[in-house]
Amino acid sequence: MVAEKKKEIDDKLRERDLLNKDVVDKQNISREKESEQKNLDNELKKLKNKVEGFKAETQKLREMINQLEKDKDKYGTEASQANAKYYQ
Repeated sequence: MVAEKKKEIDDKLRERDLLNKDVVDKQNISREKESEQKNLDNELKKLKNKVEGFKAETQKLREMINQLEKDKDKYGTEASQANAKYYQ
């Protein structure tokens, strides 16, 4: 009877140890997943910031292109007028 109780206690201790090991493993996996998720979130923020920077740069370049086209038209008109004066 004592041997049976001792065997039962040993079995329960072994089962407890296995369950504790499973809990620790699951906690480690959970921490790794959380860390990975944080890394992905940070990477997403960085990429969003880059995209916003590219959008701003694109807008600046569009404005520059528009200004250059206006200048081209202005100087083209001036050159045409100067050319007309020259031939008069």
